[in-house]
Amino acid sequence: MCEMLGGISSKTAYTLLQENKISHFKIGRVYKIPKINILLYLNVLSFTFDRPHCDALLH
Repeated sequence: MCEMLGGISSKTAYTLLQENKISHFKIGRVYKIPKINILLYLNVLSFTFDRPHCDALLH
């Protein structure tokens, strides 16, 4: 998961999971994250950053 998200740290990955930003489930103490959930999270992020800034004035 860390590699798919651009090499983030394990601590950052656990934070994303604990904040429920990436859908997952746990079996005992082990997090299970289907690959599609990571791809959906990345897709949501790309839409957030691709939008133009509305506060910019057009000339």
